[in-house]
Amino acid sequence: MSSRSVPPGIGLEVPVFGSASALEAIKAGARRLEVNHGGSYVAGGITPNHFEVRSVRGVVDTHYLEATTTDPIPIRVMIRPRGPPRSSAAPSAAQEQQQDFIYSDAEFAAMRSDINIFKNSRLVLPERGDGFVFGILEKKTARTTASTTSATAVQVDIARNTELVNLAKPLRCVFHRAFDDLIANTTDDDTKTIEDALATVYMCGFDGILTSGGRGNVSELKNVPRLGRIVAGAITVAGAAVSLEGVGSSSSSNSKGSSSSSSSSLPTPPTRAMEIIIGGGVRSGYIDLLANRVAIAATVAAPNWIPLLSSDEDMEMRSLKAWYGDGGGNSQVWFHSSCLADDRRSFDGDEAKELVKGLQKVFRQQTKVKPRERQLKVEEEDAEGEEPKEDTRRRSTRRLP
Repeated sequence: MSSRSVPPGIGLEVPVFGSASALEAIKAGARRLEVNHGGSYVAGGITPNHFEVRSVRGVVDTHYLEATTTDPIPIRVMIRPRGPPRSSAAPSAAQEQQQDFIYSDAEFAAMRSDINIFKNSRLVLPERGDGFVFGILEKKTARTTASTTSATAVQVDIARNTELVNLAKPLRCVFHRAFDDLIANTTDDDTKTIEDALATVYMCGFDGILTSGGRGNVSELKNVPRLGRIVAGAITVAGAAVSLEGVGSSSSSNSKGSSSSSSSSLPTPPTRAMEIIIGGGVRSGYIDLLANRVAIAATVAAPNWIPLLSSDEDMEMRSLKAWYGDGGGNSQVWFHSSCLADDRRSFDGDEAKELVKGLQKVFRQQTKVKPRERQLKVEEEDAEGEEPKEDTRRRSTRRLP
């Protein structure tokens, strides 16, 4: 299946751990790949080596040439020197020092070197939408209460993240699931904490955030309200950034490459809202429910951002159109799944195909069918006692630009 023949649907990004799974993911209909070191799934993905990135690049390029697709599949390279320390009842001093997403000077130097190497190798290309995935935190140094544990008393390391974003330019950068540690203790209605975290990441220059809406994963749907606030908050922060552009310009005279917050240079804010990439336990069995609920939650959180559409469209339809775009892979909200089999090693091609189908179904049925038509269809299927059937008459044949 070439990307040119993929019907409109919500974007699926697949983290891959080798070239074989990369090819399967592309054939299943993935619109973007995140490249990780082989066998690092359990650690949450770590930096791949040069050979691994080159192999995936070769698969993407070969598929692009053979399928004569309009757009090649973008790749995002993970920049993460290690995963979290092994859990234990009484963490050692070394484990405390190695808290996830908090890196030593040597680890940060390795991240900087890896970005330089991949960028200069031309294995990641800005014109194809390629980029990097990373996220760096630091322990809070102020306003830390006695009841706050060291594991949650973290904040964005503005200096280091900004330095890496500047180094990676013009390649795109996504803030890794370190974001979930920032909002781990927030309540569903804690808009300020979420928007403060979003604004900090945004002003570092990131183009997107990979999140599950907090610690854990999305399988239980308990993080949906917070995911809705994150999606809505990304728009709110982008709108507010107009008044903050002076911050970036006033800081531009500061020296680059420093690891101190006071001397970091803030890049000009992105001209569009950050992508919100929802990951962590995303599976085909509930992807339609998850996508619908996130869209509704985002609309409830920021109703003023929903464009005025025709009166015969209900909130559900307006929500999906607003957050998932035209279905051509350029939406603000993406979904992220490794599509691994139960052994957590082999790629499950069937699961990937079902995920793509589920996302296409959400986009096609909820944004194309009028509410009354959809209700009549459901009533008819219930009366017949059959599972919903795909409406082939509504299958889009529009090619991606």
